[in-house]
Amino acid sequence: MFIISLLLCLDLFVIPGKPTSFDGLIHMSNIAQYYSALKDGDFPVRWLDKTANYGMPMALFSQQTVAYIGAFFMFALNNVLLTYNLVLFTFAFLSCVFFYLFLREYVNKWSAFVGTFIFCFAPYRIINIYIRGAAPEFVASMFLPILLLSLKKWIIDKKIIYFYFFIISFALLFLTHPISTIPFSLIIGGYFLLLIWKEKNKLKVIILTIFGGLTSLGIASFYLIPLMREFKYLYYGLGDSVFLPNSYLSITNLVQPNWFYFYQGDILTRGHYLHVGSIEIFILIVGLIYLIWNFVYKKNTNPFLLILYFIFGTYVVLITKIGTPLFYLIKPLGNIQHQWRLLSGMLFIPPLIAAFILNVLDKKSQLFFGAFLILLVVIFRFPQVYGKNYTQTNESIYFYSKENLYAQVMNTIWTGPTQNYPVKKMKGEIIEGKGAIIKRNEHNSWREYEIQATSDVRLADYTFYFPGWKVYLDTKEVPIEFQDMNYRGVITYKVPQGMHNIVVKFTETKIRLLGDFISLFSLIILGLLIIFRKRLFGHPAKKGS
Repeated sequence: MFIISLLLCLDLFVIPGKPTSFDGLIHMSNIAQYYSALKDGDFPVRWLDKTANYGMPMALFSQQTVAYIGAFFMFALNNVLLTYNLVLFTFAFLSCVFFYLFLREYVNKWSAFVGTFIFCFAPYRIINIYIRGAAPEFVASMFLPILLLSLKKWIIDKKIIYFYFFIISFALLFLTHPISTIPFSLIIGGYFLLLIWKEKNKLKVIILTIFGGLTSLGIASFYLIPLMREFKYLYYGLGDSVFLPNSYLSITNLVQPNWFYFYQGDILTRGHYLHVGSIEIFILIVGLIYLIWNFVYKKNTNPFLLILYFIFGTYVVLITKIGTPLFYLIKPLGNIQHQWRLLSGMLFIPPLIAAFILNVLDKKSQLFFGAFLILLVVIFRFPQVYGKNYTQTNESIYFYSKENLYAQVMNTIWTGPTQNYPVKKMKGEIIEGKGAIIKRNEHNSWREYEIQATSDVRLADYTFYFPGWKVYLDTKEVPIEFQDMNYRGVITYKVPQGMHNIVVKFTETKIRLLGDFISLFSLIILGLLIIFRKRLFGHPAKKGS
């Protein structure tokens, strides 16, 4: 698992610099600025002061797991590029380990390894690393096999500790990439139905699973509730839906073996021809032949394989033009933004089928056909495991950006293009009246000033306003003005004549406090579930489980 994961990420480590990708710079900057905020004493991180010139509340909306884990790596490495690459490698390795462990619940070692090998080098995983730079979505792929493994160990093997793994893993998935819960839910839901099919206490298991899922949502509420309720203050959040039309794939995308180097108008990054993969389609066809043969001649079916094909068929309908109306009709489904994002779930199906088909063969056939599949991956996938346009830059670019790296639509609705504002080395400045700032203490989410005003003065704090920013004059809150067209979206406030102590601070809003409270309450619930597990499950957890 270590070796094949390293092969997937090796190009990042052997070539100096970073490859040009769509979102890589965003996530590297998040890591750097979360690190700065944590060093400054902020936790949880809510505000990124060096984002988009005067700061933005991107920590409220950016995916949490990659940013926090990367920031913690930074305390040891103090190198953003190396940290980012190690985060990708770490989760490439862990996702393979957990996928292999899940497969081992059903198939032998060789079949599990072959399935994991195919999974590791799935086209969409390569695209997410080297073309899209979609680190959170890539990291999220670790949690699906953990959730499947946890469900099986808890429901079938009756190992209670895995019920808690299920809750924690689901919460971490929400924090890592909440959109991934949409494509993953098809596999989780189908597998859950399979597990409870012969379960005697179906109702109890269903109720506990729903309760566990709600607890997971609750744990992640400190992030999810502000994300849902405060997104409206960004231009991107003004629309009725975030779903982007014309993001469906054609049937060609499912089978296309060619990966073009670039398209017209797409030069800096490699071409991102999204597809399932010809190897995967070959596996699906072979598996379908096996299912039909088994049914016709042995009057037998594998329910797991049947469910996998049903799920894959559902993905195909949803990912192509046929399924587009459903994304408008079912609003939660539209939150996926792009139909092709369903590839993050689809990529799990062919490796699962390959492992199951190999497992029913005799040992010699297993070895031969498993080696054949690995050879196909080596021939057709290894040449695609590379980045393009590696550049070496000063690490300072990750700690400050003049424009909003997420795009201008992620600016606050009362702010213009952030790159058009002058760069300011210091936050606080007197813009009207006479006086002086005698002392200043400026941090990521708060500033403290000592002002000597010889007349009434007006100050600007070169920070883009967002709900939660407050100004305290000698411990008393004073009004903030942020709609002056000369200082559009920038915090300004008035101070009377005299000596004053000013504190400008980003505080928790009622929405954020609600999210914090629900998260804390849900953690308490999780603790109570562990303490009272005997009453809840009707038997003690197995020793050593």
